[in-house]
Amino acid sequence: MRERWGAGYLGLVALGVPGWWLLMAVLPPFRAWFDLGPPSVLDAFRPADVGLCLVAAAASLAAGLRHPSARALAGATTGALGYATILTATLAHRSGSGWVGFVVMLLGTAGAGLVTTRVGTPAPRRADP
Repeated sequence: MRERWGAGYLGLVALGVPGWWLLMAVLPPFRAWFDLGPPSVLDAFRPADVGLCLVAAAASLAAGLRHPSARALAGATTGALGYATILTATLAHRSGSGWVGFVVMLLGTAGAGLVTTRVGTPAPRRADP
């Protein structure tokens, strides 16, 4: 059950990030909630987000298949999200905008961290009565 939940969450990250970029491309008012200054600042995250999606997709697949690499891949996803969250917080503080993005990133990082602690570990055993 844990692996399925973890695989689902990581799959959501892998699909949600491109969906977020698509929404920003087609809905300028949506992008305004996340802007961190000039457009080039937010756009600088795009190449790293492609890598994040690939790692999250691999982590999702590994968790779903209960592969031994699931925890390491989930940890890499958490690390990538964590780094982007710290950078987003710094840029939001400096620009005075983009705080919505920071909150979303913080929640996403916390979720990925929780998944990392749960996938690849055996389920707790019940004590026999």
